[in-house]
Amino acid sequence: MTSNIVTQTLRVIPDVKRRHGVGGDVKQEVIVIVDTSPSMEGEKARQAQAACEELNDELAKPVNNNGFVVSVIHFNETAIVANPWTLAPKLVGNIRALAIGAYTNMTAALVLARSELESHKRDAGEQYLRPVVLFFTDGCFTDGGSPVEAGGSLRDKADLVTVAFGDDADEVLLRELATSPQHFYRVNSGAELRMFMARAGMTMTMSMAQRRDATHSLTLLNR
Repeated sequence: MTSNIVTQTLRVIPDVKRRHGVGGDVKQEVIVIVDTSPSMEGEKARQAQAACEELNDELAKPVNNNGFVVSVIHFNETAIVANPWTLAPKLVGNIRALAIGAYTNMTAALVLARSELESHKRDAGEQYLRPVVLFFTDGCFTDGGSPVEAGGSLRDKADLVTVAFGDDADEVLLRELATSPQHFYRVNSGAELRMFMARAGMTMTMSMAQRRDATHSLTLLNR
């Protein structure tokens, strides 16, 4: 299965510089926003945790020369920074486990993600690609009001990729929140979520190798 993912992704972005890696002066910030509402309890939470690890494992590969710095946000009735900004290799095996809470406050999560980006101290003399935020949920907002305005504010700072995890997720809302309709995806199972996150990681890796933003390539993850 993994080899198939790699083959499909390589068709999207030619592997121009991957063999030699990229210079250590290229960086990209990545935020993963994870739904930890009651409907995520049990197997969904385990699969979501594994999906976060799949993504980070790709970003942590030596070819990236510590280029990715990652933050993880959990949200239920409120939002917390589960893992503050950390270089991807140092985050391997250290992603905080999901703690399930009440309600689904998407707005709080999106506001917190923007705050994380604004507060992150960038290293001088390094090229930063456009940040990427990956947001996935299995439901709709039940607390905190409509997240549409917060989503628009976050899109000013980063590419926002939204993922509907299962049939109960609000596809219309998630499509509106995403950077473009093509930045919205649906997955139907934990296995598909894990595959999707691994593919997103590979895509960002190859965009970094070309020293270019991943904006366009993140619309091609299902091809």
